[in-house]
Amino acid sequence: DIQCDASKDSVGFCMLQKGKPLYFGSRSMTTTEESYAQVEKELLAICFSVQKLHNYIYGHNSVTVFTDHLPLVSLMSKPLDKILNNRLKRLKLKLIDYKLTVKYLPGK
Repeated sequence: DIQCDASKDSVGFCMLQKGKPLYFGSRSMTTTEESYAQVEKELLAICFSVQKLHNYIYGHNSVTVFTDHLPLVSLMSKPLDKILNNRLKRLKLKLIDYKLTVKYLPGK
């Protein structure tokens, strides 16, 4: 399982195994990325986590990604030709090689 989140100026993730942290990472956003819409920031967090965890998750049948951003769940289930925002389309294309299941986990 991977949990991802984005704030106004950074993105982060944590890879969990049986509920315990196994690997985590974060980074601050560039000036351009800070002006992204919140859904774009949340998808950027998933892209960042997949990039860092490539050696661990590539080739797995299914990897569950938890997010606290509900609109992202429906976005990830849409086909690429139905996504109108080019930035979201580009970010989702980076995830095409992975079998990700995005689920909603309410924030606290």
